[in-house]
Amino acid sequence: MCAATRTAFVKNVTNDDTSLNGFRSLDPATFRRMTVDFLPRLRQYGATVGYSF
Repeated sequence: MCAATRTAFVKNVTNDDTSLNGFRSLDPATFRRMTVDFLPRLRQYGATVGYSF
C-alpha cells in the first residue's frame, strides 16, 4: 500500500520582530561590558511532501 503525506507550515506568523535572546559579557582584557542580541527570525513559509511505497 502506498501512502503520501503533505504538510504545510508557517514560522513567525505574526512577524514578531523582538530579538530572540541576548546576553552580557565582560571582556577581561579591557574590563568593558558587552551586550549581544540575536536577530529575530523572519516569517517563513514551507511545505513538505512525503511518499512511501
